[in-house]
Amino acid sequence: MSRFDVDKFIRHVDDHGDRVRAFAADPAGYVATWLARGAASSPRPCPDGGTLTEAERVALETEDWETLYVMGAHPYVLFHLVVAVDLVRGPTPWPEFVEWYRGFVTPHGRPDFAT
Repeated sequence: MSRFDVDKFIRHVDDHGDRVRAFAADPAGYVATWLARGAASSPRPCPDGGTLTEAERVALETEDWETLYVMGAHPYVLFHLVVAVDLVRGPTPWPEFVEWYRGFVTPHGRPDFAT
């Protein structure tokens, strides 16, 4: 996993409400646009684009939070994006949200999320 680019993507989306809303409305489209900006950028690094492995792209497009966690996405930034997307879509009551999130991260312990 290219943890840096995954964490960069997550942080970029979560950094602004319009980006969270755009991602929540069309995750696959948002990921494609982010990748296109990264591919078109010269010289690198691109502040609002980047590269992802196929597995990372699919996990982000499908909002497979558990896979991202297991692959090593930083747990703090991942949690904040998941909360932000949930809020945009009509928030799950907090106790239920916490139990849902805890349910898929707890079995995996603390993955190595060092970059």
